[in-house]
Amino acid sequence: MIQVRLSDHLSGFITKMVYSMSHDPQMLEDKIIDIHDIYENDLESKRILSKEWFDLSEEKFNLYKLVCNALMKSQQNYWTVMTLSYSDGADDLFSLINYIDDYENYKAYCEKDSISHSECFNQYVCERMEMHFLDLYK
Repeated sequence: MIQVRLSDHLSGFITKMVYSMSHDPQMLEDKIIDIHDIYENDLESKRILSKEWFDLSEEKFNLYKLVCNALMKSQQNYWTVMTLSYSDGADDLFSLINYIDDYENYKAYCEKDSISHSECFNQYVCERMEMHFLDLYK
């Protein structure tokens, strides 16, 4: 029974993180109600994760590293996440966890400001998605 509860908590955590990332105000596109109004929308600005995602205390940084270890690094078996046909949200979340884990320690992480992390993370996600899609079409 405890495994079911843990699975429920884990799926809730993943769902809330994916939802929060995809509803980040910096990530949202302008709503288009009438196709004739499309020229009034901002189609040039990048949609990147807000810098607040990268304003981490040392405790939060270590928590990301712990989550990465628990979900990805220490797993002996292959695991998946159910995403149906659109997996970008889950890919973004696991990329964020991996991006933060790539830093050896909090001091190294703090060498960049949160705006730079946001830009670097955007590049990191794009590279991971490209590798993912290249693997699919080999």
